[in-house]
Amino acid sequence: GVDSTESVLLREAQAKSLATPHTGMVVTLDIATVMNIHPPYKMEVGNRLAALALNNDYGIKTPCDGPVYKSMVKDGNVIKVQFDNTGSGLVSKNDFIPEFQIAGKDGGFVNAVAKIVNNEVWVSSPNVSDPAMVRYCWRNGAVGTLFNSDGLPASEFMAGK
Repeated sequence: GVDSTESVLLREAQAKSLATPHTGMVVTLDIATVMNIHPPYKMEVGNRLAALALNNDYGIKTPCDGPVYKSMVKDGNVIKVQFDNTGSGLVSKNDFIPEFQIAGKDGGFVNAVAKIVNNEVWVSSPNVSDPAMVRYCWRNGAVGTLFNSDGLPASEFMAGK
């Protein structure tokens, strides 16, 4: 189902393989489809993989990574999320950023309001007064809408405790 997390666990396992030398991975959360693991946007995937190879294997510096979770800071009922690989700034195709969820210490995640402020993503929900955890694109069928200024999508993540 759409609320299942099998694809999240697969992507998480793939990300762990990056500890192996000479490996790489691109994010396709913005162009993949739920019903077909083979994305229909082959040119976009190929361009992202080519940029990764040019940067990592051929020494040609070109943007090849989207935003990756770096850290979070709790500020009252808001969690402020910082990212690496933001280029000259975070951007979203929407005024708000869907696919963010927030939870208290009980781990009960709820959909959250997320917006870009000062090159961070501020996440909150009226249903969580004391947030402790945040996650992004943590379900099957999640569509990424958070990008860096180079147009590369953010990776999924879950953080906090």
